[in-house]
Amino acid sequence: MTTRTGCDCGGACGGACAGRGPTAPEGNLPGQRALRWRVAPHGTALARMREHLAEPAQDLAVRSLATQPPADPTVALLDTWAVVTDVVSFYTERIAQEGFLRTATETASVRQLARTLGYELRPGAAARVELAFAVESAPTAPLSVDVPAGTPVQSVPPPGKLPQTFETTADLVARVAWNAVPGLDRIRQTFTDPTDVVWLDSTAPVVEVDDRVLLVGPPVVRPPRRERPRRDDDTERWALRRVTAVEVDPPWATGWTRVTLHEPVTFAAAEKRTLGDVRVLRLTRRLSLFGHNAPRTELLQDEDKRVAFVTTGIPDELWPGWALSELEIDGDVPELVPGSWLALESGDHVEAFEVTGVSAGGARRFAVANKVTRVDVDDDSKRVVDFDRESTLVHAVSEELPTVWMPAADPVGAPATTLDVLPTVPPLEVDLRVLVVGVTPDDEEVVEAATVIAVQQRSGETVPAGGAQRLTLDPPLQQEYRAGSVVLHANVADATHGETTEQVLGSGDGAVAFPRFTLRKAPLTYVSTTANAAGVVAELEVRVEDVAWAQVESLLDAGPTDQVYVVRQSEDGVSTVVFGDGLHGSRLPSGAENVRATYRAGIGAAGVADAGAVMLPVRRPRGIATVTNPAATHDWAPPEDLDGARTNAPQRIRTLDRAVSVADYADFARGYARVGRASAHLVWDGRTRTIVVSVLGVTGDPATTDLLSDLQDTLDDAREQRGQRVVLPGEVVPAVARLGIHVDPRYEVAPVLAAVQAALVTEYAAMDLATSLAASSVLVTAAGVEGVESVTMPTLSATGLADSSDDLLVAAPARWDRPWSDADLQLLPAQALHVTALVEVLA
Repeated sequence: MTTRTGCDCGGACGGACAGRGPTAPEGNLPGQRALRWRVAPHGTALARMREHLAEPAQDLAVRSLATQPPADPTVALLDTWAVVTDVVSFYTERIAQEGFLRTATETASVRQLARTLGYELRPGAAARVELAFAVESAPTAPLSVDVPAGTPVQSVPPPGKLPQTFETTADLVARVAWNAVPGLDRIRQTFTDPTDVVWLDSTAPVVEVDDRVLLVGPPVVRPPRRERPRRDDDTERWALRRVTAVEVDPPWATGWTRVTLHEPVTFAAAEKRTLGDVRVLRLTRRLSLFGHNAPRTELLQDEDKRVAFVTTGIPDELWPGWALSELEIDGDVPELVPGSWLALESGDHVEAFEVTGVSAGGARRFAVANKVTRVDVDDDSKRVVDFDRESTLVHAVSEELPTVWMPAADPVGAPATTLDVLPTVPPLEVDLRVLVVGVTPDDEEVVEAATVIAVQQRSGETVPAGGAQRLTLDPPLQQEYRAGSVVLHANVADATHGETTEQVLGSGDGAVAFPRFTLRKAPLTYVSTTANAAGVVAELEVRVEDVAWAQVESLLDAGPTDQVYVVRQSEDGVSTVVFGDGLHGSRLPSGAENVRATYRAGIGAAGVADAGAVMLPVRRPRGIATVTNPAATHDWAPPEDLDGARTNAPQRIRTLDRAVSVADYADFARGYARVGRASAHLVWDGRTRTIVVSVLGVTGDPATTDLLSDLQDTLDDAREQRGQRVVLPGEVVPAVARLGIHVDPRYEVAPVLAAVQAALVTEYAAMDLATSLAASSVLVTAAGVEGVESVTMPTLSATGLADSSDDLLVAAPARWDRPWSDADLQLLPAQALHVTALVEVLA
């Protein structure tokens, strides 16, 4: 007798023919970050086995087992096998996930999948830094010092960190005259506008408060003597002022003295006056005229006249010869010489004269006797007669002050291709790497690196007597500086993070195919280059029997005699050198310890150092006093993570290391070392279409000039030559998202608040270029945090966006527009939102 099973196989299939076998995996939509491939988890497997036991085709005794409790031995056995199927299902799903680039979670899986596309995970890039060397200035010290390439300098680490080594990349000849070259911080002092300030090119105490200074203008072409004008005509050329304040070394004017006068100076025809022509004289002596202390004639006459004078104070008559016809200064004044200037002051009446002659003598008049100094002055208009012997003060013995120059008030740079500095011996040279250090008008110290591409020696009236040097810099200066704060460091060497190590890798064996040797120190240093599409190259030299072998990306295309090798990295950053098998790359010759390597170790965020931290030379060249980094390290990149590899690996297939379409430019830039985010847009500027590549660094900040230059050069070799393109640093737009949250009473407030802020920072702190932000997205992110009960609608705000509202911020793509309202039209990069979340916990 046969039992009907409902299928054609008589039940041997276990019900699979009837559709009751293992179910197919659930559907997986494209673009998911994880696969759903649990074929038979524990509960499903146990239910299927119970269902199979309960089928009508089974014997009654077997069907009765389907309803037994879990404690039944038979059901317990089924439960054990359900556990087995659950474990198998779990690992089946994990294995399936590791087989797809988007869903793989292990770095090894992503690395192997990427290699099938010919892509190696980016190893990162070593930090770069500009080191400023200072040569000793002692009289016996050498005037120049050779600093060889590879000179190591260590950093002073922050607490809990290790010192890092940086090595120079090229030879440097450092000169003592180039240690710190001041910028040209002066212009000719002018009186084009009324001013009550005079600048002295000195810090010596030559002027004090309440001193008198006389400002004397240039000589004028005078009319005939009988037609010479008076003081109030427009040919007047002097002004006497009292000093009310003296400030030595005022802010941003070190080495200068600022003198404030009691009232502004205004020369007639001021547009023709400059302090190159005007002399500023300090009148060092305050004297009196002979007879100033003579007794009143009334006091020497009869009693009635004496009483009348004392009562009214009005003299009845003066001494004979009392009227002033010539200058007789009381006392002997040997410092008074021809060619100097003096001023007569009586109340508000002031006149200045040039001394033409001086004679010493004595006088016995007006009931007094004393030595006198008779002075002849240039007084064709007879102005002396207007002064009184008794009340007149004589300010004399002039001393010329250093006032030809004044500190430049206008900032320098921003943007500028030239910079004026003081002369040096020897002069600065072309191709010098320099650092420009200065303070912006906002009092922020800024450092810019550039290369000197031209040097012009300047002379003439617009520069000091020693001349000046006008440097043409590449790239142009991007910052504004206070003129008095600029210092140029010209003993500059580029350096990269990484310490040089020599290692004997091992012995070659011609019988071994694909021999592998591990580098002892990790991670291997990679430095920037424009020679390949990756933008980095390993600092590694491998020699076999003293012959250097070449590094290649893959051994696949290598011939049997090609002396090449490849470098492979493991998940822990250890690098391995792999040689060929005789078909793909030459085999190693047999020998004892005939394979050795010279390489550098150090990469990524470990090389981050603040300004001034790289200052400890490991081997100090003789004659070098100090070394430091005026600017922080930059252009580093960490090893590529899983998300980056998932994005960049397919781009290698799409671009094939070439850039033709707009999308190619974006993909090429994203795969370039040291690039964090990139976008490309086709922009019409009214005449032609230009591909604008916008780039941000790995930290989310705008790309540095070095990165832009390297990427631009690499694109030039990879692009379709007829297209126009430009690489610009992306524009970072700070934004703020304000929102309130209600925390579930079962949770502590502080951890939930921290989790919300962390989630918002992860998602929105550094958004992609040309990516807009909606308030609803912020709300969904905050509401998805465990412990959040409800969220108020966020309010968004940002400055610098053409299109924004409280609930939507639109980051613009690259465009042809004005950066500000009164600027010229120009190509502008894409914008990237950097959002700061202000989260309030609501009651």
